[in-house]
Amino acid sequence: AMAQEIKAIHQRQPKVMVVGIMGSGHIMNRYGVPHQLHDLGIADTAILLPWDGDEECDSLTPDVADAIFGVKEIAKSEKPKVKLGVVIENGEVGGAQVKEVVAASVALAAGVQKGDLITSIAGGKVTTIMDVIDTVQATPAGRWLPLEVRRGKERLELVAKFPLEAASER
Repeated sequence: AMAQEIKAIHQRQPKVMVVGIMGSGHIMNRYGVPHQLHDLGIADTAILLPWDGDEECDSLTPDVADAIFGVKEIAKSEKPKVKLGVVIENGEVGGAQVKEVVAASVALAAGVQKGDLITSIAGGKVTTIMDVIDTVQATPAGRWLPLEVRRGKERLELVAKFPLEAASER
């Protein structure tokens, strides 16, 4: 979904440099997003990776990135992060299309199914996947999050109930 969004922006504004900020695992060794962009016809990419000193210098091979910069380690957030448990991509006419529902996830418990189109989250309209991602990331553990999905011609109202403990703590 990230590569598709970058390509869409590039197509709308071909003379503008597009910068994607994402986790290292999505770009290291030109795997993930850079590989997907190449398959989508965008080969002119550069990879800039942070290095906090936790990695051994031997792992920093020339193939890892085009450039590496050092960063100071910062304390991790004490706030647990919630996860909805879906793989989504932008819908053809807006919304977020559910490509996969993770087993034993909040989404599965709420009744979300593969193929659903998420059209509303927390009362706000979903126009891209970022609306879903931003809303979920801003939701504290223990809260309920209303979703509206379109399943075929049917519109359903679902509620994602996040546990008090974040998924990473269970």
